[in-house]
Parts: sequence; C-alpha cells; structure tokens
Amino acid sequence: MIRLPYVPPLSSQEHEREKLRLTLTLQAMRQAHAFGAFSWQHQDPDEVDPLEPRAPRTCGCGSASSHRSDDDAAAGREHSAAAGEHPEPTETEWRLAVREAQLALDEQVLEINERIEEVREALDELV
Repeated sequence: MIRLPYVPPLSSQEHEREKLRLTLTLQAMRQAHAFGAFSWQHQDPDEVDPLEPRAPRTCGCGSASSHRSDDDAAAGREHSAAAGEHPEPTETEWRLAVREAQLALDEQVLEINERIEEVREALDELV
C-alpha cells in the first residue's frame, strides 16, 4: 500500500490571514469606487468640480490631461500600462472582481467557523 505524506489543512491563522487580505482588498476596491476614481463613473469630466472628492484625478505623469476621457478609454489604458501601472478596470471587471473577492472572503469565514466548531467539539469531548 502506498502511503502519501500527510498534508495538514490550512491552519486557523492562515485562514485569518487570508480573510484579512481579502477584507483589505475589498475595502480598497470599494474606496476607489466611492472616491470616483474610475473614468466610467463620470458622465462628463469637464463638468466635475475639481474640489469635490469625486473629481477625476491626474495620474501623476506630468501630463496636462487627466486621462479620464470617456471617449478614449483605450488611450488611458495604454497610458497606464506604459507608465507601469495597472490598467483601469472597466465597470464590469470591477463588479466581477468585487464579487469574486466577496465570495472568497465568505469561503474563508466559513472555514474559520468550521475550525472553531471543531475546537468546541474537541473541548466538549474532554469535559
């Protein structure tokens, strides 16, 4: 009989670490959306008050353009890629990423709860 080495499941701490990472990821994604950081959140960038928190921001490349034109989103993506930044997600990509992160977070919470239940059962057996 062939015996495979025992591979322990993820520890509770590893699940907690992953839960924290996913929580921070979700917060960053939601904060970027709340600040109106994406070009697809603005109907007409020329009508946005620059003092308002939802105003488009420049990318910091030194260009006079804010790279937030809805007419030329591809150019903004190319500029971001050339500057070594990640390209801006489309609204659909953003929504799917948030959903994926939320599902992964929910999975980690379920795993943590299962571990807690296993510990409780073990404690009950000892008592």
